[in-house]
Amino acid sequence: MLSFQLLFSLFVIALIIALISGLLFLAPVMPMRYIKLHLYILVMPVLFAVIGFFGIHGQHVLGPFKIDRLSWLLAGFVMALGFIIQKFSMRYLLGDHHYRHYFPLFTAITSFASLAWMSEDLRLMALCWGMTLLCLTLLMNVNRFWKVPRESAKLSSMTFLCGWLAFVGAIVSIYIATGEWRVPQHIAHPTWSLLTNVLLVLAVMIPAAQFPFHRWLIESVTAPTPVSAIMHAGIVNAGGVILTRFAPIFDNGFALSLLLILSSISVLLGSGISLVQVDYKRQLVGSTMSQMGFMLVQCALGVYSAAIIHLILHGIFKATLFYNQVLS
Repeated sequence: MLSFQLLFSLFVIALIIALISGLLFLAPVMPMRYIKLHLYILVMPVLFAVIGFFGIHGQHVLGPFKIDRLSWLLAGFVMALGFIIQKFSMRYLLGDHHYRHYFPLFTAITSFASLAWMSEDLRLMALCWGMTLLCLTLLMNVNRFWKVPRESAKLSSMTFLCGWLAFVGAIVSIYIATGEWRVPQHIAHPTWSLLTNVLLVLAVMIPAAQFPFHRWLIESVTAPTPVSAIMHAGIVNAGGVILTRFAPIFDNGFALSLLLILSSISVLLGSGISLVQVDYKRQLVGSTMSQMGFMLVQCALGVYSAAIIHLILHGIFKATLFYNQVLS
């Protein structure tokens, strides 16, 4: 039986190989059929994550990483989603002038997101989450010579930056209050506890496109279908993961009430958008907004296990709907 140290090392090595493989595909001398080999490489981290989920029990800390079943579940889900999206994109995006640029960015997004949710050190988590958002912005801006997606990417980048800065602010406030770069069991000082909780609310609501930060997702409909799929299925639901990881200290009454109220408004607003829009992708934007509202309501009520199940099922469901848009 593989030890968790060896298995995690193999998983990280597989991620590095996948990232290098994606970068190699950027070289014009690399034949187009190389993308098939790249897809085989993407299967490796998924397999290691599945083995870790079923074979490694308990919680282990390995350097700046925390290895438990939730870590393996999220890593496996994100990497499997990335594999499916890239498999679909292999034919769907063929003919796009920027065809080679999509695959390394898809790989980077899923790799950095996996490492973010496996991080015990909050500095590493912030770095990996920031890289995930940066790569998503670059992916939305691949067709930068077309004004509409360029403006959409600009709006998204500014919005993501605000959300990431709120996340970094929450981490810094934790360090000031506790002297550690890890999630503590409790923040004794009420002022720092309130500040940390409010910043966490902002950090999860902005990428989740919750009211009043939902405009970026509405404007993102100009992105190609695979980009929209990874955005709706694997990025906007990160709020549930963040709040689950920070659950021990996310207990301030004001912040919980704020999250509950704004998420509930988002559920109603998103449902209304999905009902009145005639464009299919805008209907999906409204659906995502309302579903992420439901997920954050679950977090506000303290039902984190339900939120994790919700975000995984929503990711699978929403990716399927985007592909159904193409096939129908």
